[in-house]
Order: sequence, then C-alpha cells, then structure tokens
Amino acid sequence: MIGAGMIKVIILVLMSFGLLLSDPQVYTILMAISDGIFYFLPIFVAASAARRLRSNVFVAAAIAASVFHPQLTSLIQSGEEVRFAGLPVIDPQAASSIVLTLVVVWIASYVEKWLDRYIPYSLKLVVVPTLTLMITIPLMVFAFGPLWSYLGQHVSDGLGWLFDNAEVFTGLLLGGTMSLLIIAGMQYIMLPIMLSSLTTLGYDHLFPVVVAAAFAQAGATFGVCVKSKNAKVKTLAASTGLLAMLGIIEPAMYGVNIRFKKPLIAVMIGGAVGGACMCLFETELTSIGVSAGLLSLPLFSDTTLVYGIVGMLMF
Repeated sequence: MIGAGMIKVIILVLMSFGLLLSDPQVYTILMAISDGIFYFLPIFVAASAARRLRSNVFVAAAIAASVFHPQLTSLIQSGEEVRFAGLPVIDPQAASSIVLTLVVVWIASYVEKWLDRYIPYSLKLVVVPTLTLMITIPLMVFAFGPLWSYLGQHVSDGLGWLFDNAEVFTGLLLGGTMSLLIIAGMQYIMLPIMLSSLTTLGYDHLFPVVVAAAFAQAGATFGVCVKSKNAKVKTLAASTGLLAMLGIIEPAMYGVNIRFKKPLIAVMIGGAVGGACMCLFETELTSIGVSAGLLSLPLFSDTTLVYGIVGMLMF
C-alpha cells in the first residue's frame, strides 16, 4: 500500500503541474498501477481473514473477487435496475466494504467447517469449496450487499438532513466517523450532496470535513512515529503519515492506526474537531479534488483558505 500510495502521490503532483493532462492513456495506466491494491483491497482482506479464521484462503478470496467481475460491475453501473429472480443485487460501493467482506468470510468459515465435518473424504476436494461458494456468494450479492446499500442510503439521508439543520454538529459527526465509513465502504455517501451543492451554489462545505479527517489520520500516525520505540514502526508511521497529508490515507489507516487501535481513537477525535471547525467557519471548496490532502489547498475559496488551513491543523 505504501508503494502504490507513493505512485499515486507522484501522479497527483504531475497532474498539478499539468504534465499528464495531454496524454489521458498514460494517466489511466498509471492510475491503474497505483489504484490496484486499493480497488481489490477486499480480496486481500478476505484472504488475511481466512488465514486468521483457519479456513480456505483461496475460497475466501474467490468470494470477495466474485463481486469485482467486469461483466457484473458493468451491468450494475449501466444505470438499469438489476435483479436476479426478483432479488436486488449488490451495489458497487457495498462491494468495497471491508466490514461486509469480513462478515461474509466469517460466515463462510463456519459453512466450510460444517461441510468439512459431514462430507465424505473422497468428495471434500470438490464438494466443500463448491457448496461454500454457492451458499456464501448469493448471501453477499443478494442479501447482505443490498442491505448494506440500504443502510448507506439512510445514513446519507440522515447526514444530509443534519447538514441542513445542524451544520457544525454534522461536521463533528462526519469528521469523527469518516474512518469508520471508509472501513464500511460508505465513504461516498455524501458525494451526491457535494455535487448538488457545487452545481447550485458553486461551492461545497462538506469536502473540507473530509480533508480534516485525512489530516487526522496523518496526525495520529505522526504520534505513533514519535511515541514508538520500534524502528520499523517509526519508519512505517512516518512514511504513511506523509502519504495521509497528501490525501492517500489507506496506508496510514490500515497499516498503523487500526493496527494499534488507540491511534484510531485519536483519529476520530481529531477528525471530529477539525470537521466541526471547517463547518463552524463555513469553509468552501470550489470543486471536489482527487486528493483530500495538501493538494486540495488550491481548491479552497480565497475568503476561507485561512480557515481551511486552521481546520487541517486541528489534528
């Protein structure tokens, strides 16, 4: 993740100088190189979880990979209503949920162990993985996935209502829970509200909260770097903290803050304070950037840039 994050940072820097804009194909290929690990992260998480649960690693990876098949994703993203035997199908955003992946792999471990106990030895090699996939993948695609999307939509509606009626509290809540939303695969639930605000008003108040949450990730990892006595951990925290400051937060979040738990609490507190600060001073972004870090500074309106910097420093 650190290597891919560094490539993404290089791409963002080159884009800021307009060096990749003339050749979109080069940009697409470089982004694929840098985004591969993050796009398919649920597959890696599924395999790691299966190893911890002592179940079949490759079956778990196959379960997570099933929702990333190009034909399925293109069908879901076509804009048409997709159903299978009258059942709704998983949303692409739900497919990226780490929590959903862990839940399904956890269920698959029990299904696999139960089948392994009762299936004759001569049939286990074929029957156990086949039935495990046939039981758990439909659960993920037709049950848990749509339910996750349904919950995400209600969370989005609730945050939208709160933003209209209690903007500062919304900044506090969204900034503090952004890490949890990313883990749950719900980090894009506010995107429609942001786009609507940009279209109608020409600016947005919510994306600055995301920027504050990204800096909270950086602040927590730098804290680990200072406090840790392990040289490898200090190096990891320093490098991932720099990436988080530039808007690439996954290495810091998964590699340091979640791993050591207490930094995640610090991230939630720092993100909440920074998000509330952003909303209190009504900081404005004139567009939504590809990065929620330092590279988003030019997107702040001239009148609220100082307040945006203050909100960033609240980590």
